[in-house]
Order: sequence, then structure tokens, then C-alpha cells
Amino acid sequence: MRKIIKCSQCNKEFYHGAEYRVHWEEKHLSLFIKREQMEKEKLPKCDFCKEVMTYEEYEFYNICKDCLEKIV
Repeated sequence: MRKIIKCSQCNKEFYHGAEYRVHWEEKHLSLFIKREQMEKEKLPKCDFCKEVMTYEEYEFYNICKDCLEKIV
């Protein structure tokens, strides 16, 4: 039987999807979650309410639309 599933993180090969899923959860999930949290922390936040904003919104106002409406 040929191994048909290859982990994109470490190139380990598996016979079945269930084996791959268990491997990925045990070996790579915690690192993935840490990276996602780090990326989220880098996103621009409203100067008033600290909600995550798009870069376009932040570039022009540094304040989210909801806070801007409250001020105006």
C-alpha cells in the first residue's frame, strides 16, 4: 500500500487521513495557534476601543467607524 497523504509542514507521509490529522494536531497545531495569535497582535487597533481594524481604516483615522460616529 502506498502512502498518499503528505504533511506540508514536515513532509512526513501517511496512509490515511486520520493518521495525518492526529499527527498534525500533535505536532503542528500549537505552533499554528501561536503564529495566528502573534499575527492578530500585529493588526492595527482602534485608539479608543482597541478593536481590530483594516489597514485602510487605520491609515486614515486610527479610529474605528463606531468610535468615529460616537465622537461626531
